[in-house]
Parts: sequence; C-alpha cells; structure tokens
Amino acid sequence: MWLIVNFDLPTETKVERRRATQFRNMLIKEGFIMKQLSMYIQWFPNKTQAMVMSERIGRLTPKKGYISVIPITDKQFSIAKNYVGTMEIDIEKPQSQLLLFE
Repeated sequence: MWLIVNFDLPTETKVERRRATQFRNMLIKEGFIMKQLSMYIQWFPNKTQAMVMSERIGRLTPKKGYISVIPITDKQFSIAKNYVGTMEIDIEKPQSQLLLFE
C-alpha cells in the first residue's frame, strides 16, 4: 500500500514558513520521499500501517494547512506513468521486504 501526501501550507510569514519546513522534515523523517514539491510518497507493507501513518499526519497538520493523504494499492501505483518532458521514466519501487519464512 502506498500513501500519497499532497499539501498546501501557508508560507507568507516567517512562522508559517518554519511550520511548513517542519512538516516536510517530519515526512522525510517518517520515511517519505519527495515526488514533487508538495507531494510525498511512502510504501507500507499493509493497510493497517498506512492508516496509522495517515492518522499521525492528520494530527501533525499545521492549523492553516491543507493536507490530502491518499492511500493506493501497489497495483494502482504500478500503472502510474511518470514523464520528464516527453520522456517516460520508471516509477518508484516498494522497499524490499525481509523474507523470514518461505
């Protein structure tokens, strides 16, 4: 399961810019990678863990911020297309899982 976090945070004052930076840094600390300027993604091994993180992000949203947390399955994510200009590039891959038993 993938979580996509899109956000629009105010940055007009020094305090707002600091809160926006703190929010982005929190996402990175939690393992998200920047897909675009205000869009971060992370892969989770199951829906439960993804929803726990979604709730955590909701609690940490700055008061004047607008955040969307969108869960999608691996299958849905795998059919996404990424382009740089007119050139198609590979999509992100989930982290490899440790196999304990086979």
